[in-house]
Amino acid sequence: MGKRVLAIGLDPHTIDFASDFFRGQPLKDASMIADGIKADEARLRRMGYDFQWLLIDARGGAEAASAAARAALAARPVEVVVIGGGVRFDPAQTPVLEALVNTVVQAAPGARLAFNTSPTTTAEAVGRVLRQEASSTSNITLPPR
Repeated sequence: MGKRVLAIGLDPHTIDFASDFFRGQPLKDASMIADGIKADEARLRRMGYDFQWLLIDARGGAEAASAAARAALAARPVEVVVIGGGVRFDPAQTPVLEALVNTVVQAAPGARLAFNTSPTTTAEAVGRVLRQEASSTSNITLPPR
């Protein structure tokens, strides 16, 4: 199987869609987000990635998100960690985003970070960072011995 990828996002069934942030957003309910998550997971698996979602409770806070991410990364080392748009774009989730980034840096120091913009752009985010990794390593010139 291909590169191991962990995507961390908000569990859509724990999101308050009446909040200031989610009111008026195109993703209006849990089923729309859940359907997007399932579709992109299937797409990533068809592309050959060893892919897993970690869906965190939107009401759980930074400590709970960090603990869940740390446990997932300890159980299964990964090359790429995707942090979802719901965590990044909602100002109320900023402490969660900070905790997740710091946890990934500490628990998976070699992993590449990727950021999707919706549940259905996770594959694009993974491809983007892996292409960047490939192009940056292919331009390395070693000095003569």
